[in-house]
Amino acid sequence: MAAGVTDIGENYAQDLEAKAAVVPAVRWHFVGRLQRNKAAVLVRVGALVHSLDSLAGARALGFPIGEGLGMGRFWTAARRGGGGGGRAAGTAGR
Repeated sequence: MAAGVTDIGENYAQDLEAKAAVVPAVRWHFVGRLQRNKAAVLVRVGALVHSLDSLAGARALGFPIGEGLGMGRFWTAARRGGGGGGRAAGTAGR
């Protein structure tokens, strides 16, 4: 982008998807509440998810997480093209 913007955030999955189609050359961040039925949109776009707050949400993004694990605070990148998971950083098991 002309002004040098490389990262853009959005609260709503559908709005992020529409905007990413118009401005694909930036890294998109999803900062809204993750709804499992919207996870596929974020994976499709390859958005960085800042609001993962449950095991169900992690599974919806494609992370293979077992029942015995707890969730901490995570920042994750939803991987495009399926295949399960992306990168996760944070604390787990607390």
